Amino acid sequence: MERREEDNVEKKRIRDFGIVPGRLETGKRNKITDVPGVKVGHCTIKTEENHTGVTVILPGEDNAFGEQRRQPEMKRSPE
Repeated sequence: MERREEDNVEKKRIRDFGIVPGRLETGKRNKITDVPGVKVGHCTIKTEENHTGVTVILPGEDNAFGEQRRQPEMKRSPE
């Protein structure tokens, strides 16, 4: 398989452009797996005809939809 030059380029995150998504602080590694109980799996299928994959995120043991969690209030800029 042929290597492309762009494969060796470091990819930037959205925060590198000054955009801060969400209201909560990031975790230690800034990854979804920083959240206790969250499990992530991934599978890639690579053939001559296809290059595809799937990612599975298991949110944890508790029912995230049945249990309401209070989020910190957002600070709004004065109008």
